[in-house]
Amino acid sequence: HLTHNIDDFNEKDQQQKNLTRISSEFLDVVKAFEAFSFYERYDLKRIRELVPEKINEVIIRSFEMQVHNIQSSFDSYVVYTHSDENLALDQLRSHFSIVFHILQVMGRLLHFYERHLYDVGFKDVYKQVSESLADIIDPDVLLDRAVNFCLFHAWIFLSSGKKLAVRVLNENMETATIEVGIPKDRGFHSRPSLLVAKIVQHYGGEVKMKVAGDEFDASSVLDIQWAGGKIKKEGIEMVSFSGDSRALNDLAILANVNYGEDVMGKGIPLPKELSYLS
Repeated sequence: HLTHNIDDFNEKDQQQKNLTRISSEFLDVVKAFEAFSFYERYDLKRIRELVPEKINEVIIRSFEMQVHNIQSSFDSYVVYTHSDENLALDQLRSHFSIVFHILQVMGRLLHFYERHLYDVGFKDVYKQVSESLADIIDPDVLLDRAVNFCLFHAWIFLSSGKKLAVRVLNENMETATIEVGIPKDRGFHSRPSLLVAKIVQHYGGEVKMKVAGDEFDASSVLDIQWAGGKIKKEGIEMVSFSGDSRALNDLAILANVNYGEDVMGKGIPLPKELSYLS
């Protein structure tokens, strides 16, 4: 009974914008979740230091909702067919789903632990209930599964999905090229190099810095400083950036304020469009 409009969302430009946005949102989640990454099994003492002080139901539910929203956006706005050509999209969608369900499980385990097994100094009657439940469900085992299984595998699939998201992002993002001046007087030393790299990293797409025929990775502070050495040696006054147009827009804003420095090399307030750099 609904109007047939699925084809309205199948325009290539709109599809690319949707994939760019969804990939960027997923990369933001990966970046935020890095604080909880680990590679060796935690012992119970370390887990109890983390839960619930640093890792708890509220935090995990927040990540769960973010991933669920990304998955919903993908299902609503990305039109694709299952084929070899769209294998990367199938795999990316699978990562959304796996991480979402792992976080669901972890959130429920932490809810049960924090609400029913964790002693926070409530009245005796509540403590008695908690102790009775602990006889049935070992809180140590529950914590182990929540952290050493759920948290660990959530990070594993987020980190492996990062490569797919970067690939999808770079294949679909709008690209452009801009030419801007270099930082006056001091060139690309630490501060301007860091700000350029942070802008590129913020959006996640690939951006190349081009200097007299050579290309440098604009997401790398070290690469930019290498470029700065070439610029200083050859007396170059203009450079170009090519890649993710979203990042280029902000790089142009940064260049217009001399990369956030005055003539003495001291930091100055950045425009509101770049507030995420502070």
